[in-house]
Amino acid sequence: MDSKTYDVIIIGAGVTGSSASYEFANAGANVLVLEKEKLPRYKTCGGGVVSRVTKLLPFDIDMAAERKLYVADIYDHENELRFRVKRDEPIVYMMMRDSFDNFILNKAVEKGAVVKDGCEVINILVSENDVVVQTEQDGFSSRFVIAADGATGTSAKILELDNNTRKIPALEYEVVVDDSTFVQYKDSARFDFGVVPYGYGWVFPKKNHVSLGVAAMKKVGQPLRELMKGYFKIIDIQEKNLISIEKHGYVIPINRGRRNFYLNRVLFAGDIIGLADPITAEGISYSIESGMLAAKAITENNFDVSKTGEVYKQSLSPILKELRSAEFLSKFVYGPPSLRKFVFKHYGNRLSELLTDVIMMEKKYSDLVNDPLNYFKLLKPSYIFRK
Repeated sequence: MDSKTYDVIIIGAGVTGSSASYEFANAGANVLVLEKEKLPRYKTCGGGVVSRVTKLLPFDIDMAAERKLYVADIYDHENELRFRVKRDEPIVYMMMRDSFDNFILNKAVEKGAVVKDGCEVINILVSENDVVVQTEQDGFSSRFVIAADGATGTSAKILELDNNTRKIPALEYEVVVDDSTFVQYKDSARFDFGVVPYGYGWVFPKKNHVSLGVAAMKKVGQPLRELMKGYFKIIDIQEKNLISIEKHGYVIPINRGRRNFYLNRVLFAGDIIGLADPITAEGISYSIESGMLAAKAITENNFDVSKTGEVYKQSLSPILKELRSAEFLSKFVYGPPSLRKFVFKHYGNRLSELLTDVIMMEKKYSDLVNDPLNYFKLLKPSYIFRK
């Protein structure tokens, strides 16, 4: 067993664990990051990093971005409408997650964090005075642990948190297309509603290829791969346009309303507690924030186990409030088809503007839900673009 005792061990080197490790290292703590894969590792994800992330992280992320997008196109295929949103600042940064996650982790390493990759955790033993994390190669001791290895990771299984989240199925394809096709998609983030029952499709342009995806927020009668085939036809990407394609499946974790955020000296952060937005399915920003909040709860309470867990839980309250509000509003987007069609037909443009304001931290879901006057502002007739 490693004879050194660390202040904190972080399980998982994704955006959650990497952000937490930066906070710890920056505060002068001895932090060890354990990652089961060899780094940098591919992460299945659309890779759309919303602009609110730039307001959370204490360093610039431009160097990690493959593309910055100032335009979002939202298509409503049931009403044959298109809504275009533009901003003077980037709405979304397009990233390959292996590069982005490693970019944050390297910032932590620069501050003194220690990283061991290819190191899979097999057990977590919590005692009154410390936590021992056992891997296939060695054992490591620390005062606290942050479990940040995802909703389907080892920590969730060991700590019996498998049912802590509602898991939304999604497919994501990395697609290289010919130049004439790529140029059609390179300047905006595209979202298509009415192509997946109770869900949507997306086209995210990266540096030299596009990420295509479909997700269903509820159970649907068709396999997602069949819906993806239909989506290719809708966005008019034909086999003759394809150069290469990589297919990936994954789940998007949504919080079930449960409050299992810590266990003695172990704090749970990121996907393991289901912090994806129930409307947009975006989870990167809240995962980063939760990792940073977990780190601050530990360091700012001087590693006092009697205080840290509850402080962390309380610090998550604003995030959970937003997610509850988003869950309520999602009923208008993913509810009965007749309701969704009505909402998009009459208020689609204003709804698109609202969602953009939220991901840019200019507005909050909770402000809309808690103030009835905001409903009238949202439901005020607005201009629409026809396809």
